[in-house]
Amino acid sequence: MNAVQKNLMRAGVASVGLGAVLLIGSILAREPAAGADSATLILQTGWTTALDGISSADLKAQYCAGAVSATRQARRAADSLFACASAGPVLSAEEFYPRSKDKWILLLLEEAIPRLKTADLDGISFFADPLKYPAAARPAAEHARKEITHYILTGVSALTRYTGKSADEHGVQILAQKVKPFFQSADYVHVSNEVSFMNGCVFAPGTRFCSKEPHFQAYREIRANVVELTGNHTRDFGDEPFLKTLAWFERNGMKTFGGGRNAAQASKPLYLTLKGGGSISLTGFNELCPLRECADASVPGANQYTRDRAKSTIDGIRKQNPRAFIIATVQFGEVNSYKPTENQRKISYDLAEMGADLVFGSQAHQVQQMEFYRGKILLHGLGNFFFDQTHTFGLRQGYFMNLYFYKGRLISMRPVFTWIDERFRPVPANAEQARQIKESIYSDDLLYR
Repeated sequence: MNAVQKNLMRAGVASVGLGAVLLIGSILAREPAAGADSATLILQTGWTTALDGISSADLKAQYCAGAVSATRQARRAADSLFACASAGPVLSAEEFYPRSKDKWILLLLEEAIPRLKTADLDGISFFADPLKYPAAARPAAEHARKEITHYILTGVSALTRYTGKSADEHGVQILAQKVKPFFQSADYVHVSNEVSFMNGCVFAPGTRFCSKEPHFQAYREIRANVVELTGNHTRDFGDEPFLKTLAWFERNGMKTFGGGRNAAQASKPLYLTLKGGGSISLTGFNELCPLRECADASVPGANQYTRDRAKSTIDGIRKQNPRAFIIATVQFGEVNSYKPTENQRKISYDLAEMGADLVFGSQAHQVQQMEFYRGKILLHGLGNFFFDQTHTFGLRQGYFMNLYFYKGRLISMRPVFTWIDERFRPVPANAEQARQIKESIYSDDLLYR
């Protein structure tokens, strides 16, 4: 046993090698009992930081040298874990956030915030594999695993045209083949379905779209269970395909929002339960309804955006459930640009000020900037997910966003970057493709304020 291991043992920590589980034990013995999760240390940093992780050895060296901030309770745990008394700054997550670029902070799990990027330790993400994560006590990791809700947001899905032809030629399973593993542990998977299925659907050039019912198996492959219906093309062939598609989602246990059999149903928020208490509420809108795709009193379709309707909906959610995490999605007017339009940004700010916690631009075929506004999250666009646009570089880029909720609160987000390949399906982006997407959507002036 080396000196570091002896120090860890004195602190109540059993070490079984780099990257293995550290049983932290009673690190916080000097603090009042804080629950089973009190010994889970999370490392966070700024979103534009080049590194997504660090080794335990490098973290120990930087922490002991005073180069890593920590919250008060995390400091007590880390001093014991690393067998040193760090002179680094003691800050809350909110105090650290504006200065987070290229810096690190250690927090307890429940202190983490999504405006900071959560780093891996020894190549292991706590959220992907809590039992192997190097800075969590096993009892704490097991407890947290049962109470963390994993929600995945995806971009534009239009099971039509060349994406549909690829499914016909290679089998529908080909569409999700390369990304399927990322979705298997999620509690909720959100897709924005842009096209309704139609009997006798024939894929044709142009922008009048239909889907084939067998191709909806692609949604089963990724375990989709939350379906947004704000899209522009859901009524390209009239009411019947829309209603049949809505019924298919209902038969298959998929909850829908942002569209419905009439305007009243389309405007109804969707509530989802979080593990360990709390809820998510979703409300969706179509800004312009350019193809007459929006619902009215007797016509099915999408929920048309008006400021008054959005405010009334969000106020109603807050009245019914003051602590709900509100996700507001909008099918904005489309533009192939990394920057949102001025009107898009204005509406997103407005929704955040009304009380939405996360605003998502579900229209974006091209990835758009990510922004934090008055403590709220604005994902202006995730790009294409299941769609065939490969004729420009920007339209092939995309990502889906993992959201992690704990104790009723969003504590972390993690993007997975994608690329539309020659079979018109999403595949994980390589390192250079991911770097280019980050360079396009991460901007210091939008992420550190």
